[in-house]
Amino acid sequence: MAAGDPQATPTIPRGTRFRPALLWSYAVSTGLYVITALITFILAAILGPEEFGLLWMAMVWVTLAQLLLQHGPTIAVIQQEDITDGHLDAAFWTTVAGATGFAVLLAAAAPLWAAFTQLPELTALCLALSPIVPLYALNAIPEAVLRRRMQLRGIALRYLVSGLLSGVAAIGTALAGLGVWALVIQQVTMTATNTVLLWLMISWRPRLRRFGAQWRDIRATSFKTLAGAVGTFVHLRADVLVMGAYFGPVVVGVFRFALRVPELVMGLAGRGLHDVALPDLARHSLDRWALAGRLTRLVHLGAVLSFPALGVVAAAAEPFVLLIGEQWTEAVTPLRLLCLAVAFTLLNSMFGPALQAAQRPGLPALMTWVNAACLVGGIYVAARLAAGASTADQVVAVAWAVIAVYAVLALTLGYLVFGRVLRVPPWSTVRAMVPSVLAGGGAAGSGMVVPAVVPGDLPTLSWLALTVTVTGLLAAGVLVTVDGQVRRWLRQVVGRPGRQTGSGAH
Repeated sequence: MAAGDPQATPTIPRGTRFRPALLWSYAVSTGLYVITALITFILAAILGPEEFGLLWMAMVWVTLAQLLLQHGPTIAVIQQEDITDGHLDAAFWTTVAGATGFAVLLAAAAPLWAAFTQLPELTALCLALSPIVPLYALNAIPEAVLRRRMQLRGIALRYLVSGLLSGVAAIGTALAGLGVWALVIQQVTMTATNTVLLWLMISWRPRLRRFGAQWRDIRATSFKTLAGAVGTFVHLRADVLVMGAYFGPVVVGVFRFALRVPELVMGLAGRGLHDVALPDLARHSLDRWALAGRLTRLVHLGAVLSFPALGVVAAAAEPFVLLIGEQWTEAVTPLRLLCLAVAFTLLNSMFGPALQAAQRPGLPALMTWVNAACLVGGIYVAARLAAGASTADQVVAVAWAVIAVYAVLALTLGYLVFGRVLRVPPWSTVRAMVPSVLAGGGAAGSGMVVPAVVPGDLPTLSWLALTVTVTGLLAAGVLVTVDGQVRRWLRQVVGRPGRQTGSGAH
């Protein structure tokens, strides 16, 4: 029991029901990402790259705040063993205080960011988005408690409702001609709705009391993960920071749109798994072989769900972009390349929680900073080399830089997990991914053949449907043929629908 009157404040229990947690986690990610994808594409058809570029440039510092709030005390509540109500109070009040201070700084610095990018309109946009930070802070610790307990049903319903309501508001205001402000309304409405719904659902309430001892219990983990969160921010938003300075909102808008599509696919396929990875892996923190085996199962499941889908998206990039609107034509080639870049993020999203579960939170933080520095450098070099080129060439250059950095990060994290921390051979994890890699690569390659046999007068929607069908069937065929575990899953679903499988991800 941690310090802080352990007899009066019992430990908050850790959830152990992996399957229900995984199902509800995928309900969150699948429902939210489907809603987000539909709304994003509708808004993209109404608006253009410049409006989206302005939003992403205005959101860049809000994103930093959100990442900080997802780490620090939030991770400590999920990860550490002996967490009491006193620790929750300490985590909540320090999180809210820090977020409030950050929001004030964000509002004060908005004119400086606008001056740096030479876009005066960013000042008003940043000011309008700053309330998101304290609102998000109110959610962080209560949601962490639910994730610790693996009680994700309420989170699922909350995200689905807020995503739908904010999307409807954004589409309505976009049709009314509000331009980029429709996107701002979407972001603020989503966070505000999330906050109201969470506090209606949860019975826990924070109390004002002395929590010095409890804060010391979670301080080390909090600071280590916060350091990693800043690196993650640079890693995730280096493109906006560098391209915003060199190219302006149009190139930022095209790149972020091209990246958004495979990110949505990865969100649908892997976000639910990532959300339960840390609490699930943390249950095996004292047994390195069990942790390695569990990690292999999670990586395999994530690869099966994501790699073939990314291959299909790469194959269907051209008809998909044309269906959205010709204003996004320059996004076709970058979209294909970024499917490969996003595939590497599956490994990163699994290896990071594995290091945290092994009680090595400093390593992901360190590697995130190294990766962030490499990403900034790579995008800077690409921006300089592509200066004066067309929008499409500029975005392609940045996409290649992102692929290189993500690949190096995945290999390095894999070495740290298996070679330095767990000291377990990585080959079972590598073999588990091979069938999905073959399925995704086959789908992407076959997509190059479809345009050669498609009639020139075929409607774009039909072209898209044909490409998705052909490449999807090919990917599924390869996966079923090569992956024995997938065949066992299919036999259980088709032949024995009522039988429960063993514990774990499989």
